Amino acid sequence: MLGYVHLTAGRPVLERRAAAGMTYWALEGDLDGGLFPGRRLRRWIGRLERCGVSHAALPPGREGDFAPLRPVLPDGLRLALLPQLLDALAPAGDTALLLADCADSRALLAAQVLARRFRRLRLETGAGQEALERQLLRQLGLTTGGGPAAVTVTFGPPPREGLPLYLTPDCALRQEVRYAWPDPSQAPPPEGLLSLLHRACRLPEICVKSVETLDIGP
Repeated sequence: MLGYVHLTAGRPVLERRAAAGMTYWALEGDLDGGLFPGRRLRRWIGRLERCGVSHAALPPGREGDFAPLRPVLPDGLRLALLPQLLDALAPAGDTALLLADCADSRALLAAQVLARRFRRLRLETGAGQEALERQLLRQLGLTTGGGPAAVTVTFGPPPREGLPLYLTPDCALRQEVRYAWPDPSQAPPPEGLLSLLHRACRLPEICVKSVETLDIGP
């Protein structure tokens, strides 16, 4: 069972909800107040566990406070929406740079998206990069290389060139992405809920409105 935690003012409320055919438990309210805030937080975590919640979308930067619940992070959602994120950034140039610690399946997916959108693609993907380059050449006829990058997509290493696009576990702290439903009359969906829907393979059609890089240091 999945959960969604949203910190707001007011007394905490835990209720079962449904979205796009997915059932989940939502916990909203002030979990840090009271005379013993740590005790209050642990009590509500226990209630989520008793409801069968093992994974949850948690407040960015607070994931460790909710152990043993395992966080559902937005990096997977953002990778799935990479074409729309690139549209929102609108980098001016024909070269992209992909950074990763290893050339895993996620790096391959990002590389395929970038290879279809940019004339040139530079890779710095650590172990497995040569195999990734051969696969891109075989599948897309792409020879990697190029000049200065207009955009850098990173799974970990800090970006140094062009516009940054973070697909790191802490991407929600580094960049704010705003979403919208195709029907503009509907309220914008929170990224945490979208991350749950993506994990449950229930993600409906969604629009990326904007991407804003936040200044949090290295």
